This record gives sequence, C-alpha cells and structure tokens, in this order.
Amino acid sequence: MNLKKNICKKTVTAFLGLAMLMTNFANTNYNYKGIDSVHAIPSTWSANYYASRYYKNYNTDYIDLSGYGGDCANFVSQCLHAGGLEYKKDKRNPGKKSLASNWWYNSANSAYTESWGGCNKLRAHLETRCSMSCKGYNSKSRVYDAFKACSAGDVLFMGLSIVSSLPGHSIYIGRTVDEVDGSKYIRAYGHTDDAVYEITLKDGKIKSIKKNYSEVETDIFEYYKSFRLERTSKSDYV
Repeated sequence: MNLKKNICKKTVTAFLGLAMLMTNFANTNYNYKGIDSVHAIPSTWSANYYASRYYKNYNTDYIDLSGYGGDCANFVSQCLHAGGLEYKKDKRNPGKKSLASNWWYNSANSAYTESWGGCNKLRAHLETRCSMSCKGYNSKSRVYDAFKACSAGDVLFMGLSIVSSLPGHSIYIGRTVDEVDGSKYIRAYGHTDDAVYEITLKDGKIKSIKKNYSEVETDIFEYYKSFRLERTSKSDYV
C-alpha cells in the first residue's frame, strides 16, 4: 500500500512539474538566433495559423474584395484581428467608414471600414494606432532592407512609385527566424496573389524565394519601387 502511495505521489509531483515547465515555456519571449522572433500582435501564433489556413482558401465569413481592386488589405486585417488586434471605433464617429481611426468589420451585413479593406487607409490606421512604425525603403537595396527589418506580426506595404507614398499591395509577415548561420528566414502571406512566400536572406542579399512552395526568381518583388514596414507591437497599441 505504501509503495502504491509513493508511486502515486511521485507521479503527481512529476505531472505538476511538467505543467509548470510548459507554462514557463509558453510565457517565455524567445528572441535569439535559431528561435522564432516573437514580436507584434498579442498572438502571432494565432495570426500565423489564420494566414496559413486562409491565404489560398478564402474565409467565407468575410467579403471577398478581389473584384474590387484587390483583397490584400482585407486579408491582412483578418490576420491582425485573428491575432488579437481588436476593432477600433472613433468616439465621435464610430460608424464613419472613411475615417482612418475606425477599423472594423460587421459580419452581419459585410460592412467594413476603408481602413479594413484598403491599403492606404490600413497603413494610415496602423500609423496612428501604434506609436512606432519603421521608415520607408526606397534605396537600391530596398527589397532586402525591408525584409531584413521584418518581424512576425508586421505588415509590409509595397508601392508602385518611389515618389508616391501610396501603397499598392500589402502582405502579412507570419514568421521570422534568425538562423545560427547568420541567415534569416521569413514567411509571408498575401491575398490577390493568394500566396505564401518563403524568403531566405544571407550575406546581404536575397538568397532564395519560394512562392507557394515552388522556387521563383529572387527579383519578383522588384516590381514594387518602395516599401514601408508597419511594426505593430503589442506594447504600442493605444
């Protein structure tokens, strides 16, 4: 009988120890080489899971804006919301869709703000809502520099002109990993092109890019002339 009690006691103790270890692991913010860079929205895991699930097969709970200028911002907004970014309503004009300070989607009637479904207003909303945003990238190495600065949870806006600051496309950065060999791995998702991108940076250049798990040319983003990275850190939310 005493032997059984001891075994039972040791089993419970081991279980509690394992539970504490798992809790500590879950609450640890790892940010060193070889481990995912944990940054941005409350749950980058949830946002990344959402992006990986719906980048190809659209979530029918939301309107599809592909035929209305593109669905990229709509999808990015969905990812941010899935990751814990709450709807934002202006205190004076909560229902005014054109206000950049408003950011919401009404599933009852598929109504949405311009900041939810449009690149320019979404960027403006994130800039006013978060206290920190990265500068734009217009240099010769703009594509590399933009991806080099990315962290999980960020939104990368791409423009067709160096002169104009208006973005023409946006993608969600789902995951970044700084490898022990000095390279950096980025996984990004986007609608309109309905793609998951896997970008590897090394030795100051883009080493490889995969689109939907197939190798493509490393200059595919050179089509865009300017980049702006919005760093939406959890601590920056207002």
